Amino acid sequence: MLTIHSTRWWNETAPIVDLANDLLQEKHASKASEIIHAGIGYIGSFQQLYAFYQVLQQAVKDVGAKNFDGQAFYDAATNFTTTWDGYQPWDLTATKRYTWNYSGVYEWSAQQQDIVRKVPDWLPLLLS
Repeated sequence: MLTIHSTRWWNETAPIVDLANDLLQEKHASKASEIIHAGIGYIGSFQQLYAFYQVLQQAVKDVGAKNFDGQAFYDAATNFTTTWDGYQPWDLTATKRYTWNYSGVYEWSAQQQDIVRKVPDWLPLLLS
């Protein structure tokens, strides 16, 4: 069976995946295997939240902590763009409310008892 993800999977090498693995082991070592095998929730959310925190960091940098408000966050979000090692660019705009622009194709492998990258390249989202 094939599936697509806008984020990388636990078994891939990339700095953000390595960070997620490190934090999972540091904060939830006793439940790490259970969390990993539960599905996309932790690893996918981690990558999405990492982008959110980049927007938050930029907003505070732009206006200062004392002047931070919803407008500052919105302004930073609508100008947000990032590229992580091993990813295509992610961005937000005034009308685009999701960060990813590409997806990876994965295959559920009984042999490896995991999902594995089926297509090595990121495939662009084609939205009208």
